[in-house]
Amino acid sequence: MHAYLILGWARQVLSGRIACSSCLLAIVLLAVASEGRDCLAQNAVPANPAGQARPVQIAALLRGSTLRGTPVVDLVGAPLGKLDDLLVEVESSRVAAILVRPGEADDDNPDEASATKSKVVPAALVNYHPASASRPAKLQVTIPSASEPWRDAPTWPPVDAAGAPLADRLVWLDDVYKHFGHAWQRPCVDRWWGWGPGSDYNALFTPERNLDLRGTILGVTAAWPVCVSSPSVRLYVEVDGLVWGVDLGPVWYVVNQGIQFEPGKAIEVRGAEALIMPERLVLAVEVKYDGRTLRLRADDGAPAWGAAPPVASLKLLSELGAVATVDGQALGRVVDLAIDHAGWCVAYAALGAADDAKSLTAVPASLMTSDAAGDNLRAMIGTTPADATSPEAPPRLDADQWAAALDMALARRLAARYGVPFCGQPACTHVATSFASRGMYGHALGRVMAIEPCAVPADAPPPDRWTLKLLTSSGPSWVTFDAEPVRRTDLEIRIGDVVSAWGWPDATRRGELHAGILEAGGRYLRVRDAAP
Repeated sequence: MHAYLILGWARQVLSGRIACSSCLLAIVLLAVASEGRDCLAQNAVPANPAGQARPVQIAALLRGSTLRGTPVVDLVGAPLGKLDDLLVEVESSRVAAILVRPGEADDDNPDEASATKSKVVPAALVNYHPASASRPAKLQVTIPSASEPWRDAPTWPPVDAAGAPLADRLVWLDDVYKHFGHAWQRPCVDRWWGWGPGSDYNALFTPERNLDLRGTILGVTAAWPVCVSSPSVRLYVEVDGLVWGVDLGPVWYVVNQGIQFEPGKAIEVRGAEALIMPERLVLAVEVKYDGRTLRLRADDGAPAWGAAPPVASLKLLSELGAVATVDGQALGRVVDLAIDHAGWCVAYAALGAADDAKSLTAVPASLMTSDAAGDNLRAMIGTTPADATSPEAPPRLDADQWAAALDMALARRLAARYGVPFCGQPACTHVATSFASRGMYGHALGRVMAIEPCAVPADAPPPDRWTLKLLTSSGPSWVTFDAEPVRRTDLEIRIGDVVSAWGWPDATRRGELHAGILEAGGRYLRVRDAAP
């Protein structure tokens, strides 16, 4: 196709209809577009075959340590250098930027490598292209090498105008993003990771919409509300048959208060209702649970954690050190990270102990935070059993087969086991990109009140599509889904279960959702391939 277009332009040039300079420009643009399409094709999502019940694997996870030395090219494929290290934001479980060592510095010559300062590029501008039969893996920065942003890119380590090291790396990273013109893609939107007093999220608090809830805890999970980049502790509370989502506050604050919320126990919540698409939530002011009172906000919505910003957690991969539980039990040192390059988020960390070099402990990265007492990290889990075979012990990986464990399946199992979203986002967002282009934009969560086949004319055969009637925080909701994927698995949905569904709202019937993904009992199931 491209050959025909170029030939046609050439004929028009020869006939004098188009200037030669215009033709050359068009050919160059066409070549760049073709290269870009080839790059996109490498990341194309495979079709979801009929009858497949599990979500399609969008992209393989990468070993953070083996990315070092990967060639880095610019927008048109010109070499820029090699990847030197990754800059990780621990609190948001994301790779914030990459360090690129320009030129042809030799990895085997430490003196030459150290003399070359690495340039820092936001990860949002970087695409990973896996190796193929004809070329090795590479990282492509979506800016030209001749552009001013690349020539004047900030270098590592961060220093001030006088050359002194900067202690506040987060402020420095803000300047890095502004330099490249992508400040809006900054993973952390303020010093409190989006939870600050003046943040967009806190502005959703409206004292006039205050309410009191008395009910039973259905579930406890970590969630990523809009406008923030670190997880919240979210409770799902059943009140008179309706399910309410209650955001207590950021994990790094709530967990340190030492309260263990358990499903089935009574709770009292005072807060303000906020409409945070696609659901209503309660931003808690005060919680009474198990004889204790947890104060989270002032009556005007000012957060209790606003006076004490969290520990800065911007670290190089090579700087990540020891990890302990909230009770101080050592879990090991960070040996490597499993990274989903589609969104440059960290799925889980592999921790190794000094007394056991043959096995690694896998911990979801979304549970890790900085330790205020030092330079090490803390995993937001309690004391683990001494017996490594206990079901409550962190999963172990064989060090010799660590590379084989880099798959989405393990990441999802870890997320389901610990009750946290995978890679710092709801699990559905990582499979939604293989649906129709308009995406999945509807969500329903509630208790199942009825399960029945979809209505059909009297003379029609029984349908293979069923409807769940849910009681949600906004009232009754109906979720339709295809039965065959559910039938092929051991996923069970029963009356009384709490079920989440993501899909497409029915424009003809209020409160009806055509499900693409169902979640029940901590398991996610893909039930439809495209929008209805």
